[in-house]
Amino acid sequence: MSIKNQPPHCPTCDAKLTGRWEYINKSQITLLNKLHKGINKFNRNSIHLQDDLYLTKNEYNNFQKLRYNGLVAHADGTGCWLMTRRGASFLKGEIDLPKGVLVFRNRIQKYATKRVDIKSVLKNDEPYYYKWDDFNYETVDILDFELDKMTGMSFDINGQGTINFDEL
Repeated sequence: MSIKNQPPHCPTCDAKLTGRWEYINKSQITLLNKLHKGINKFNRNSIHLQDDLYLTKNEYNNFQKLRYNGLVAHADGTGCWLMTRRGASFLKGEIDLPKGVLVFRNRIQKYATKRVDIKSVLKNDEPYYYKWDDFNYETVDILDFELDKMTGMSFDINGQGTINFDEL
């Protein structure tokens, strides 16, 4: 069966075979900025989303997507989140990131080749003005989410998965 005719579900178990692209957007930058402000307010790089930041339900549900590019990390067993060095560098405009990541079953399958920095995502809408001393807190150099390609699966540019049963 050709890739073009590949079914969107597994013929054996009917599981969905389509990954989803998650892109860096203004909402995610707003969340990263809220974490940054919380770190400065509480003077610690370990922030509880519900107790410290008072996020909306939508913000709370989407916060974990910041992990896909290593901007934040989950603090083990605490319910708290940490700003990574990469996240602080992205907010300061020092680095760029892949525009998106392809996620399948909570595992990153590929990174977009196009890269973006904070200014290109915000365009002319730049509400975040930082001074260097705004970042006088300890960041962490950990990634708790990284490329983790599944064996026996390949994906096209639209995220449609194809099973190669010989590799399973």
